[in-house]
Amino acid sequence: MNKPIAQRNPPARDRRVHIESLLRRYPDVTPAEDAEILRFLKKGPAAEAWLVTSHADLQPHLRRFHADHSDHFSLGTKEYLVVAALVLIIVLACTLLGDAGLR
Repeated sequence: MNKPIAQRNPPARDRRVHIESLLRRYPDVTPAEDAEILRFLKKGPAAEAWLVTSHADLQPHLRRFHADHSDHFSLGTKEYLVVAALVLIIVLACTLLGDAGLR
C-alpha cells in the first residue's frame, strides 16, 4: 500500500510546517525568517507553497505578508519588456508567414 505524501517526503513536510509556524508569528519574525518565508513562497516547490497558502487560518498573515512585500510579488519592468518582446516576435512571425502564403 502507498504511503501518504507527507510520509514519503518528510523533509518537505517539515519545511512546510516550519514556514507555517513562521507565518503564524508574522510580523513578529526576524529579518532572516522574513527572507525565508519570501524565498519559500517565491522559489519553493509550487505544490508545497499551495499547501501552505491554502490554510484558512493563515490567510490574515498571508495577506499582511503579501501587502508588506508587494514589490516582490509583482512583475517588474524587465518582465513586462520580455512579455512585450515575445508578443512582438509572435505578431511579426504571423505577419511574415501570412505574407509568405502560409496561413
